[in-house]
Amino acid sequence: MSYLPSNPKTFRICSDFEGRTGITSDIIVYNDLQESFGISCKRNNLSLKHPRPSAFYKHGLLEKKVFIKYYKEMIHCFYFSWKKKGHICFSDLSNWEKNQFYRTINLFIINILKQSSSKNFKKFLIFLFALNDPKVILYYNDQKKQYDFYFFDLTIFLNIKKPKFSLRNFNTIEITIDSYTFFMRLHTAKNRIQKNISIKYDVTLQKSFFSNGS
Repeated sequence: MSYLPSNPKTFRICSDFEGRTGITSDIIVYNDLQESFGISCKRNNLSLKHPRPSAFYKHGLLEKKVFIKYYKEMIHCFYFSWKKKGHICFSDLSNWEKNQFYRTINLFIINILKQSSSKNFKKFLIFLFALNDPKVILYYNDQKKQYDFYFFDLTIFLNIKKPKFSLRNFNTIEITIDSYTFFMRLHTAKNRIQKNISIKYDVTLQKSFFSNGS
């Protein structure tokens, strides 16, 4: 694979903590010159990142105090409503309650995205897709019982035009830039309902982003 460092010699496995600092690779490969390349290991999906809603203010899309004010109000409203009904876990919620929750959060995030400047949105994309951390995805398909390598080059986003944002369904945001599309699917990070309600996104690109390197 030409996009890996020549003559790879060593590798290291990245920790979960490194993911919080923006390193999205699971394995980093090095050669004798200490050139490196990240490999992200996936099973049955090509999700690249799992940001929490807090990422939308931490990376410049909205002022922190504004985000926290409105976001916490929404989260606490849902939390106390569910606790009043005796719900302990997300599995206790009806489909209607889940859909209403995801839809409300996603519409809030879409509104933030639509109001962001091109400069701030680009900064967010750099975080979201780790444009400075190009990588290979090692993808395993359970059904086919086979491994494939995918390489993705997202430098196309460095010269973005005006993106389009829409609600694909109650729990998924669709973002289109030129002819490219990616999806952000909201889901719970923990089954037990807590006051701050732990949720995050799976960010998935269309297959057209990838070149197969198997």
